[in-house]
Amino acid sequence: MRSITISICIIVFSIFFLIADEASCSDSQEFKFTTGFDYSSGDYGGNSDTTILYIPFTGKYLDEKYSIKVTIPYLRIKSEDTVVTSGGQVIVSGDSLLTSEETESGLGDIVAAFSYYLLEETENSPMVDINAKVKLGTADEDKGLGTGETDYALEVDLAKTFDENVLFGTLGYKFYGDPAAYDLDNAFYTSIGLSHRFSSELSAGLMHDYREKTTDSGSEMNELTAFATYKLSSNYKLMGYTVAGLSDGSPDWGIGLTITRAFGAEDISKSYRYLEKLRFW
Repeated sequence: MRSITISICIIVFSIFFLIADEASCSDSQEFKFTTGFDYSSGDYGGNSDTTILYIPFTGKYLDEKYSIKVTIPYLRIKSEDTVVTSGGQVIVSGDSLLTSEETESGLGDIVAAFSYYLLEETENSPMVDINAKVKLGTADEDKGLGTGETDYALEVDLAKTFDENVLFGTLGYKFYGDPAAYDLDNAFYTSIGLSHRFSSELSAGLMHDYREKTTDSGSEMNELTAFATYKLSSNYKLMGYTVAGLSDGSPDWGIGLTITRAFGAEDISKSYRYLEKLRFW
């Protein structure tokens, strides 16, 4: 079943590339491809540090009122402790009897997302998007790369421009699957941030992320991210960021870099909508 799911997602991802050239001919459509890396380290309340390397390959199709996004990631985890991730985020952690580090790697959890642009920003009201996400259990649960279960998320994005600044936030709820080895609690999550445009090419800002704990013995995710985006050309954009963890549910620190290639007539720097979520799903 897992191999069938992976094959379907790869086919969908390939179709995105096939429509990219056609989308570039339309003023109301756009296609984007993003890749890069996220590297983080932290003890997550355990006895030793866990390091995670996450490399996503993301295709996103955007129209006037909606967007569709698929992410196929590579994931590598190195740790002496027992950790389990969901979509690249640690959701279960604990001490183990290992005496040396073990490294596991492979396909991560494939994530599909649909966004509906509910309200456009006006002088007196913010932009509002409604998002639905599905995280498929494609990562190997025996390696701790995933739970093996399908998770869901619903969220609302808001953003408001003030001169050269954009205030943005997210409120969401994740519905976790039911793995046999442990119990997971569904969780609310939020983020709030501020971005400032220094020039037509350069923007930078800060964002705070919070998620409720997913196990009775775990901790909430609580972290602060500083980011910068630089528009290399009308079609290429770089984004770099650093992460500081503020709880055992987050890494102690993290860094990341992404590059986005856009196909289409849209200016990818015009709206918060084109500022991709910084980490995972």
